[in-house]
Amino acid sequence: MSAAQLCAQNAARYVRLHLRDKGVAYRALQTGDPLYAAATIHLTPRALARRAKVLANDVLVTTDDLPVHAQYLDAIRSTGASVVQTSRWLNTVMVVADSIQIEALSGLSFVRLVDVVRAHRQQETSVISKTTNLELIQSVATPPTMAEPIECFDGRHGLAEFQNQFMGIDEAHRIGIAGEGVLIGVIDAGFDWRTHIAFHKTRVLDEFDFIYNNSNTANEPEDSLANGSQEDHGTLVLSLIGATRENDRHELGKSLVGGAPKSSFMLAKTEDLRFERHVEEDNFIAGLEWLEAKGVDITNTSLGYTTFDAPERRHSYEELNGRTIPASIAINRATALGVICVVAAGNDGRVGDFMYLGAPGDADSSIAAAAVDSNDQVAGFSSRGMPSHTPLKPDVAAFGVGNWAASPNGPEEFVKAQGTSFAAPMTTSVAALVLSAAPELRPWEVRGILQRSATHSDDPDTAVGYGTIHAGRALRELARTRTVVGVPKVALDFRCVAITAHTIRALDGIAPVLLDTHIVLRWLFGDGDVLEVGGQQPTDGIARWTIPISIPETRLREGAAFAIEIVDARTRTVLRRDSFALTRRPFDTHSTLCARPFLAIHQSADHSILGIPEPINVEAYPNPFASFTRVSFELDSEANVSLDIFNSIGEKVATVIDNERIPPGCHVPIFDARGLPNGAYYARLRIGDELRTGELMFIPH
Repeated sequence: MSAAQLCAQNAARYVRLHLRDKGVAYRALQTGDPLYAAATIHLTPRALARRAKVLANDVLVTTDDLPVHAQYLDAIRSTGASVVQTSRWLNTVMVVADSIQIEALSGLSFVRLVDVVRAHRQQETSVISKTTNLELIQSVATPPTMAEPIECFDGRHGLAEFQNQFMGIDEAHRIGIAGEGVLIGVIDAGFDWRTHIAFHKTRVLDEFDFIYNNSNTANEPEDSLANGSQEDHGTLVLSLIGATRENDRHELGKSLVGGAPKSSFMLAKTEDLRFERHVEEDNFIAGLEWLEAKGVDITNTSLGYTTFDAPERRHSYEELNGRTIPASIAINRATALGVICVVAAGNDGRVGDFMYLGAPGDADSSIAAAAVDSNDQVAGFSSRGMPSHTPLKPDVAAFGVGNWAASPNGPEEFVKAQGTSFAAPMTTSVAALVLSAAPELRPWEVRGILQRSATHSDDPDTAVGYGTIHAGRALRELARTRTVVGVPKVALDFRCVAITAHTIRALDGIAPVLLDTHIVLRWLFGDGDVLEVGGQQPTDGIARWTIPISIPETRLREGAAFAIEIVDARTRTVLRRDSFALTRRPFDTHSTLCARPFLAIHQSADHSILGIPEPINVEAYPNPFASFTRVSFELDSEANVSLDIFNSIGEKVATVIDNERIPPGCHVPIFDARGLPNGAYYARLRIGDELRTGELMFIPH
């Protein structure tokens, strides 16, 4: 044998080992089982609660949750092979081994299958872009000043305005549904979320790099060989879901609000741009397992696997059946544990490309997202589904041609791009809005709602699946079976509580059964006491309740916390549960308090990202009021003044001052609300170029 042949024989290779067991036979694990602690040490209570939506209590935890058996790993390492990655669910170990070590590994009794996937190179000189067909179309830099809250009632999302309107996301945001209560995991090549202004209010709870095994998902020094940088692609993707850069009134075109900005996020860096190789699938699986254990509700995967660097073989069309490729098996497993898994269809749809969906988009349980343009036509690059595949793929379509996103080229820049990588986060956003409105939904129920309300629901095909989804239509589809309620707005004094919440009408125009909906207030005091107060019934699409209360003045203090549950009277289903804290209005010198959502894992104190105005600068007294209130302001010099009143859905109901030239001095115009429905209203006071807003609460006797 020549020296060259000997070197080739002994070259290190990536090898995926499939193990027979975990040292014990498969079984469900209960509290008290000696293996239970090892199987649950990585599982959060949130993960177990999510699993309980889809699994019986006696099978929430199984031996699949155990790590790969430690003695097996020791035996593998004893051969000289290096362990690169492991999977709990698949019970696999990815190693780097030469031919002698591979022979030794094959002889281990617990190894069921040895899959040699490629030769291992210490260094790579060629660089392959993982964002095939992802075009950067246009970019814009923002000024360095931080943006102010969104202007009252304009409903704008900055540069994302068109794409969010196209997807119906703005309809959900207008009633306060913006992803609150939903935890989203994003799996990608890296993220620049700490420095870009688009993410200054984005709630990232955890992150992990599965390439270098550390907690940094931004660029590493070792990433320098990549085409571009590791963090580029994930930054773009994350911003479409979670960006919170509100409109500046003077720079309306230089801001971005994602589709589910009130969701919380966990980030997994799994994709190595220096190579295209099978080990990245193992990184992906490890990342997905980590996110599931952390308790995420939804994952976004704008990645796909079809072809690889030589000498690794590509996935065959026969393997892409949704149940064979490891990454696809992992998606199916995560879905079975209650996770909604959204995956980009891929950008291989043009003639001469791979053409069809890759893994893990082919997974039976995934929500594979195709890309459409502004005319709702499928993008030429969007990968097609195989005609023989069951279930039909892709599942749905979303806007993916010309999406504005946070640019990786600078912390204050935004860029326009395209690809199914962006259709996926638009789909994830809509799924998050639906789940936020109905947290009890299971993954297949969310997918069904999206499909039934999509544009091609009656004639699905292999280009766009069931068609383009739309958050507004999806919520109306949801309203066929349960009342959908938006985030309530609350104001109170020492005699009553006034609450306003929106409800959604069903897709076919049939209103939900509002008379079967009532509200229960659970006041959670600092000393642990709980006071429940029953409420009234809403009578139309804007639910309004005025509830007399008898709570000691000492309990209604600033900072006191409470929760509001809106409950279906017939089924006793909790339609919404929102936590609030009492705060004094910044302009109010009297005893009136208002309720503001407080920050939990899922609840933001900042409503400005939703286009809901905050009570800033406008002074009104009395407030709450029974018939009329006085809005006061002072002018240092003559100015044009407008004072308009809006209801809680942004409709103008009164003009108190109509762009009048007002002299200097103190002014106290009166807003008379008699004849209007009780509930929340907003004053918008414009003095020259300055805008002031404030919340009013009308509670007639």
